[in-house]
Amino acid sequence: MKKFILASFAFALAMVCWHFSDHITAGFIAAGVMHAMALPLPGLNPSTGTRKVTAQNMNVSVSDMMALTGSRDKLDYLKARYPKATVISESYLRMENALSNTANSYQFNIVPNAASDSGTEKKLNQNDLFGVTHVGVFLGQRNSVAKANAMQLQTFPCDALLDGATANVVITDLFAIYNGSLQIAIGTVIFFDAIEGLDFLYIPVTQQDTVTAAATSTSSTPAAPPGAAETVATFTPLNNQRNKDSGMVELSTLLILSGQAQNYFTYNLPLPQTPKFQAVTAGVVNCIILKFRGFIVKGQAYMDQMS
Repeated sequence: MKKFILASFAFALAMVCWHFSDHITAGFIAAGVMHAMALPLPGLNPSTGTRKVTAQNMNVSVSDMMALTGSRDKLDYLKARYPKATVISESYLRMENALSNTANSYQFNIVPNAASDSGTEKKLNQNDLFGVTHVGVFLGQRNSVAKANAMQLQTFPCDALLDGATANVVITDLFAIYNGSLQIAIGTVIFFDAIEGLDFLYIPVTQQDTVTAAATSTSSTPAAPPGAAETVATFTPLNNQRNKDSGMVELSTLLILSGQAQNYFTYNLPLPQTPKFQAVTAGVVNCIILKFRGFIVKGQAYMDQMS
């Protein structure tokens, strides 16, 4: 009875905080009451301590979502939800697909495959969980002839770095990717129906590498007599990703992925007429890259096994 009275008072206080827009305090009060009353997590089997894996209990409830306003809140939530985890730390996942002139959708596989994964991909171990806070879609070029693992992530179609200088790749065609969208589903439940491709487009005005080229002097360039040959500076983009946030979007809710769940990541795009996405140089592959940033929870995927 005392617990019930305490719970009623605490929830009333939480509602007052919510009314005055103090959502974080309200969330912590509600969570504290659940802990004090030993209320189980959604889907928890008290006798076994495991949960039946469903898309609903794999992710945060609406009330929790409204209280989780930043990466720190989401980290604290994961620590509270998985207290037995030995490691919960910042990390990322990265999946790559070769661009095709005929595909209008790309499926990204989060399951590690040593036989086919590139050296720059990073997948989710079957025993682990991953709390996604940010997502990004990039372009890149893998060159197995030169340095296969030296791919630069591109936040917009770049002529110099995607073979656009040749007739094989039409850079303007690649902008169709940013007219597409990313869908994220777990099992049969779609959590993000269409994250707009334009959210991932970032075109900076700096980060360039100076090279030289021969040109003919004019009267406006007095470094050499008019008509004489001179060397002038031109610029080739080196890397258009300023930092880890370029091309990344923060999700509105914490998305928890399990290495043992059926995770579906699909990028859909409208194909332009007779597109030219593919590089034809031997050993060179133009890629579309999906990247997640967030927190890895080591060894806790069993928490969501069938009980």
